[in-house]
Order: sequence, then C-alpha cells, then structure tokens
Amino acid sequence: MSRHPATLLDAFRSGAPDAAEELAARALRIALRTSAGLLHDKGQAEDVAQEVTVEVLRGVSGLRDPDALDAWIQRIAVRRSIRALRKTRSRGKQEVPLTELTRDVEATADRSPHDEAEARSVAATVRAAVELLPPKQRAAIILRYVHDYSQKQIADALDVRLGTAGALLSRARTTLRGTGALGDLIGNDSRTAL
Repeated sequence: MSRHPATLLDAFRSGAPDAAEELAARALRIALRTSAGLLHDKGQAEDVAQEVTVEVLRGVSGLRDPDALDAWIQRIAVRRSIRALRKTRSRGKQEVPLTELTRDVEATADRSPHDEAEARSVAATVRAAVELLPPKQRAAIILRYVHDYSQKQIADALDVRLGTAGALLSRARTTLRGTGALGDLIGNDSRTAL
C-alpha cells in the first residue's frame, strides 16, 4: 500500500531508506502510464518514464504542496512525452502507433471471430487518427479518454488554463470527427462518444 503523498515526502526528506524507492516506483508508474498512452511505443515510453523518475527524485525537494505530487509527476511526464513526440516527428521517424494496446486485446469466448476482427479494425482506425493530432491535442485526448481525466485534471497535467484544455479537446474532437475512416465510423455508430 502506498503512502499518502505528504507522508511519503516527509519520509523522503528525512532520509527514510524505503522512501526513495517508494517515490521512484510511484513516479515510474505514473510516468509510464502517461508516456505509454501518449507515445504508443513501449521502448520510448519506458525511456521517458525513467527520465521522469530521475527528474522527480532530483527535484522533489522544491515541491511546495505535497498533495500536488501526482499532478506534478503527471505534468513532467506529459511535457517529456510531448518533447519525445516532437523529436520523433522532426526526424520523420514513423513509429507503429498504439501497438501495445492492440496486442493486449485477446479473443474472448463471447466474441465471434468477426467481432474480434471488427474490434481490431476499429482500434487501428482510432490509432491512425489520433496519431495525426498535434502533440498537445493528442495528449488532451489520451488524458481524457484513456486516463479518464476531467478537464481540470487535463489542464493541470498540460500546465495550461482550464479554457485552453477545453479548446484542445474541442479541436481534437473536431479533427477526429473529420478524419476519413474515423469520421465515417463515428457517423455510423451512435454509441461513439466523441
């Protein structure tokens, strides 16, 4: 069971032997979840998560509000993930998007082969459309629909104003609705919540 952020930071600052390990594990868990959702590349996400963990351990002494620990880690992870996305795009490197998410989809007894194939097709269409979004819009959409963040939490994670977070989500949704096959999919499926 992990400690409350204030208790953990007090223990870390006082030099408790297990506190650094617990703080590193907490930072790594949050950062990996965030970077994997944004980068869609396991190796790159792991690299970013490790960088975030080091930055957290080095900079935590300057954190004024212990209750903001997780949000602070999230902001660092989002910032570093966006930086990694921009580097990847500027090099013209094509990564296979969200492959880790589709690999985890397993056939179930209550799904027919046709349903399984359709689910994989929908997942591939969504992946391709999300990859076309600019980094901050992609981050906002991933935080909203993968991590189930509120608009306030998204604003905090992206270190932007609440209205800016709303605008990023709105623009991303508009772009996704207008994206070829995804737009057709949304138009044909009344269950889609975009």
